[in-house]
Amino acid sequence: MSRFEPVEALDGGDDGLDLIRRVMNEAGVRLSPGGRLFFEVGEGQADRTAGLAKGDIIHEATRKDLAGFDR
Repeated sequence: MSRFEPVEALDGGDDGLDLIRRVMNEAGVRLSPGGRLFFEVGEGQADRTAGLAKGDIIHEATRKDLAGFDR
């Protein structure tokens, strides 16, 4: 078991969404037909993450956490 977070989990680039971009870009070749992606994003990142959906990736919903923040 690791006792630290991988660098990718802590450094998401200038806007914090580098890893999410990478996952979305690779989803077409990695997901089974009808497969889904789920992300939990940081405060203030939900709209930008939804805006990254392109092509076969469709943003279906954003949910609020218990504090009322979009995640």
